[in-house]
Amino acid sequence: MNEWDYHDLAAFDFTEPCLCHPSMQERFFTLKTAPPNGPNVEIPFLILAGFPSKAQAYELEDNKLGLAKRIQICVLDSQPSDDSLLLLRTIDPMTYEPDGMSGGSAFSVHMVQDALTAFFAGIIVRAGNGFYRIVKAGYVIRFLDQFVNDLES
Repeated sequence: MNEWDYHDLAAFDFTEPCLCHPSMQERFFTLKTAPPNGPNVEIPFLILAGFPSKAQAYELEDNKLGLAKRIQICVLDSQPSDDSLLLLRTIDPMTYEPDGMSGGSAFSVHMVQDALTAFFAGIIVRAGNGFYRIVKAGYVIRFLDQFVNDLES
C-alpha cells in the first residue's frame, strides 16, 4: 500500500490524438517549470479549480453532461510531514461538498518584480473542512518526466 498522496498521480499519453488533430494541442497546458521558491509573503493567494461530484449534472437518459467547475481561493497554511504536499486554507468558507475536487489544478500567484504572476502550483489530492492538500508542482513535474522517460525507453 502506498503511504503518500503523491502515489495517486496518473498520466496518460495523448501524443497520437494530438498529432492526428493538431487543433487539440491548444487544450493542453505546457508544464516545464515549477513556481519559484520564496517566503510565504510572496504568495498572496492560490486559485484552485475542480469539479465536485455533487455539483455535476449527469443526464444519462438524455445523454447530457453538465459540468460545474468550482473555484476556491486559498492561502498557504502549513507544510505537512509529507514533503510532496502543501496544506492550503480557504479564504472564504466552502459552500459546497469538495468530494470530487481531487485531480483539479492549483495555481499560485506570486509577486515577481512588483507584478502578480500565476504559476502551476500542483494538483488537488484531498479537501475538507476549509482545507485543501495539493501535490506540489515540482513533484508533478518529476512524475511526468519519469512517465515520458518510461515511454521513450
